[in-house]
Amino acid sequence: PCGTFTVGKHTSKTVLTASPSGSDQVGSSVTLSAKVTGAASPFAPTGTVDFYENGTEIGSGTISGDTATYSTTPGQLPVGTDSLTAKYLGDANNKASTSAAVSYVVTQDVTTLSLTSSANPSNLAKSVKFTATLGNAFDATGTVTFYDGPNEIGTGTVSGGVAHFSTKDLQ
Repeated sequence: PCGTFTVGKHTSKTVLTASPSGSDQVGSSVTLSAKVTGAASPFAPTGTVDFYENGTEIGSGTISGDTATYSTTPGQLPVGTDSLTAKYLGDANNKASTSAAVSYVVTQDVTTLSLTSSANPSNLAKSVKFTATLGNAFDATGTVTFYDGPNEIGTGTVSGGVAHFSTKDLQ
């Protein structure tokens, strides 16, 4: 008599890499690549890999060859140290697997500031408009404080990377 036997799925392994590796500034796109190994061809892993940031799914990619990729949108990863993982969902021949976590550091933009005035030099009691332009600031928000020497003279709200302040009180 013929016996019955069960063929199990092959164990898979998922290895995650990030490019650029290690860290980048906020507002940059990061490409995540998950290499999935398992059964040999023609039963090699197929299907989808989901990508996670600190336990929250951020995107997915379909395996092509032995690798699935996903590119984050600019600013998708928050500032700080992010724990990135990839989870292969498995298929008819290969078990699901999750990569080891990859630590990725997203840093603040290095911001430059240029200041211009509508009149330089200015006349007493005449209005002067100051414009502060922030460079390299991804979605900058908040305020800019303007000073005359050590004395605060006003603030301007940042909009589109620029803040304005006008005064007649310069001495």
